Amino acid sequence: MSTARIEFVRRLFEAAERGGPRAGVALLPEDISWRLFGGGGRVLHSRAELERFYEEMESAGEARRTGARAGTRWFAITDEDKIQARAAELARRTKRAGSKRQPAKNT
Repeated sequence: MSTARIEFVRRLFEAAERGGPRAGVALLPEDISWRLFGGGGRVLHSRAELERFYEEMESAGEARRTGARAGTRWFAITDEDKIQARAAELARRTKRAGSKRQPAKNT
C-alpha cells in the first residue's frame, strides 16, 4: 500500500475517532465502494449509502452515539450490552417493587 493511501486511511480513522463515523465518511469521495467488515460481503456504493448505513444501525439499536458534534462517539451495541441493560432494568423493577411492599407490623 502506498504511503499516500496509508496516510489517507490514518486521517479517515482519526476523523472518525474525533467526530464519529460520519466525520470519517465526509472525507471519502462520493463514488466510494465500501465493503463492510463482517457484513457478509455487502458492498456500499456511495458516500450517501454509507451514511444511510450508519443511520440504519442507530435506528435499529445496533449502534449508539454519545456527545454532540465534534464530541460525538459511536459505539456498536453488542448482544452482551443488550443483556446487561435488560438485567439492570429488571434489577431496578425488582428493587422498586420491593420498596412498595412494606412488611406488616406486629402489634
